[in-house]
Amino acid sequence: MREVLYLGTKEGALEHLEHGAAFVRELAGRLGLDLTRAVADDPFYDKGGSRARLMALDPVKHEFSAPDGTAIASVNRHRNFFGERLDIRAGSGGPAYSACVAFGVERWVHAMVLAHGTPRGRSTACARPAPEAPYAHRARSTKRTAQSTKHSAQ
Repeated sequence: MREVLYLGTKEGALEHLEHGAAFVRELAGRLGLDLTRAVADDPFYDKGGSRARLMALDPVKHEFSAPDGTAIASVNRHRNFFGERLDIRAGSGGPAYSACVAFGVERWVHAMVLAHGTPRGRSTACARPAPEAPYAHRARSTKRTAQSTKHSAQ
């Protein structure tokens, strides 16, 4: 699993997810994959608990799935959960917000095999070059943001 994490402001976290979802859709299109996007939940929450009920009202996770239902990527909005719990600050804006875009590399391979078959007897040049991640520049600036935030373990 490859995850691209953002840590900073609420607006920045939402922008990270928008760019990440656009990247997943563009990459899938270039690879000839037909994905569906749907609200998902995290299995580690109690289905009857308050956090699960909150997620049903305001979904924080969306998965992109192959035609057979295999989730191959997701966008996850953590809100300020980690900022509050770990006392991570986003400058003077209060607790930091975080979000991540996740890619299951072996799941992408699975989706490619579903869509195009196995490579045996086929050209290996079945796809165009992948686009540069639209949020790659943000990952570099996020490191500076995360390092410049104040974290106290009191």
